[in-house]
Amino acid sequence: MVTKAAEDLFALKKYDQAAVAARSILELTGDTKLSMRKTAWLIVAQSELQSGHYARAESAYKIAQTLSKPNEPEYQAIKEGLAASVYKLGEQARETGDHQGAAKHFARVATVAPGSDIAIAAQYDMAASYIAKEDWSQAINALENFRQKYPTHQLTKQVTENLALAYVKTDQPRNAAHEFETMINYQTSVDVRRDLQWRIAE
Repeated sequence: MVTKAAEDLFALKKYDQAAVAARSILELTGDTKLSMRKTAWLIVAQSELQSGHYARAESAYKIAQTLSKPNEPEYQAIKEGLAASVYKLGEQARETGDHQGAAKHFARVATVAPGSDIAIAAQYDMAASYIAKEDWSQAINALENFRQKYPTHQLTKQVTENLALAYVKTDQPRNAAHEFETMINYQTSVDVRRDLQWRIAE
């Protein structure tokens, strides 16, 4: 099989070489089978992702996705790989202090893999990026949207705490008080509960 060399290199974690080998297959002229092209693009995508070349991985996954059908076994893996690539771009932007760019990448995850675990995490991270940027109105929108979509998610407590902060920062005392009341319900510390009650009274 023409793709075997690239697959073997990927299995050996020689990702740069695997990507080069797979791209050489794509440069072949003639009647290259669709399945072979799809496999080659998938190897390129996976190799670029593992190498930390997230933008190139995203592009390769998108091409692999266009060559696949939703009912094919590898389609879900392609979608998850695409989502991971975009998410990693968000993390990369966040690490450099580009919180606006990070938020945009995290927002894109939901468009490529809606409802997935990584999309849920990305939506929360988008809100966290807006908080880091002190863009409180965008943070509130993202947090409220998260809670509406995933009311029972394990991150709901953090969402409530962040909403309380955002409402305080935007001078919305009534909304902040509502979040503090919600926080009291799951706090076990007497001191913390007392502090929250004082904040509500303010």
